[in-house]
Amino acid sequence: MKRIFFDSSVLFSAMYSSRGGSYRLVQLVLKGNIVGITSQTVIEELYENMHKIRKASKQEVDVFIQIHKLIVRERIAHKEIEQYINLVEEKDIHVVVGALVTKCDFLVTLDKKHLNNAKTKKLFSRQIHIVSPKELLRLV
Repeated sequence: MKRIFFDSSVLFSAMYSSRGGSYRLVQLVLKGNIVGITSQTVIEELYENMHKIRKASKQEVDVFIQIHKLIVRERIAHKEIEQYINLVEEKDIHVVVGALVTKCDFLVTLDKKHLNNAKTKKLFSRQIHIVSPKELLRLV
């Protein structure tokens, strides 16, 4: 079964709308078709973004994560990201590292600027596939 690391952009999109690829992916996790994984660092980012846009509480985010059976890895430690500094935008290093340390097959993100771009994909192509929800749905 494929292991998928979810970036906060995809989780945000899935929480914001029950239509679209992001929501379809969390439904695949719920059905047991794929393993959905994220990190506490991503969840903390999601808390902030959901509160700013929708005024959603931490509890709403936690319930969404639990209902959809996403596995949450502990917070990404600074020592885990050190070797990746200057390879990826600093604020997004934790996402790539989260996907790598949880041994995921795919990192799914909507961030084309810092993560889902040719440079970052090439840097990590031997370890992980970085894709959009739409791309991942075609593959699974």
